[in-house]
Amino acid sequence: MLLYVIVMIGFPLVVAIVVDCFGQLEYPVLVYDGFTTDSMFENTVQDTVHFTPLKAYFSKAFILAFTGSLLIYGLYYLFSQWSKEPVLTVPLTGITCYLGMLITNPYNPFQYLKNDQVITNEI
Repeated sequence: MLLYVIVMIGFPLVVAIVVDCFGQLEYPVLVYDGFTTDSMFENTVQDTVHFTPLKAYFSKAFILAFTGSLLIYGLYYLFSQWSKEPVLTVPLTGITCYLGMLITNPYNPFQYLKNDQVITNEI
């Protein structure tokens, strides 16, 4: 997760250094507003989007990546209390995170590992 944030922030910085232009952090990022009712067929006209500044997108991505890293580390720590072998704890942590992301529930903490979909209000 932290590697994802570093790449998402670092790659534009490297390109900006090469091009010699850093641009603006007020650059708009498209964010999906979602449906106002439960059915997407009832309000196809009201399905709206809005824009958010790039600095807000980056700050949310950093916060989500940091909390996601804490969640994954917490799972790893719990599994390491059960088994001291990293060969077993790393796959158990990965499998748990993967299976947790497959469960669709509004209160599922594993859904927050999908940073881009959370920030753009897709989930």
